[in-house]
Amino acid sequence: MKIGAIIQARMSSQRLPGKVLCEVNGKPILQYLLERLESCKDLDLIVVATSRDETDVSIEEFCKGYGIECYRGPLLNVAGRFKEILERDNCRSNEKCCRGIRRADDSKEVHRWNW
Repeated sequence: MKIGAIIQARMSSQRLPGKVLCEVNGKPILQYLLERLESCKDLDLIVVATSRDETDVSIEEFCKGYGIECYRGPLLNVAGRFKEILERDNCRSNEKCCRGIRRADDSKEVHRWNW
């Protein structure tokens, strides 16, 4: 059984557009989350899920430079993006994965998200 994390990220946030790549103390917010997840030794997979929309090209470029997988799916179908990743990687449960995304700030909890 795989243990993994999918990070939902897009630049077109309504409340704070571009927030995932906004810098805090010289690093994008997305990088802080990735660093926390990378410290979880039991994770087999970390994927940043963004959209195919042109506004999200910068997220894909950041991921390439950082060396992390970026999956691009439908802009208006977040669940579809998760479903495509889960099916691609033969994962068992969308519920556990989505719960993990909302709690990715606690690296100890990552160990409980089974795929």
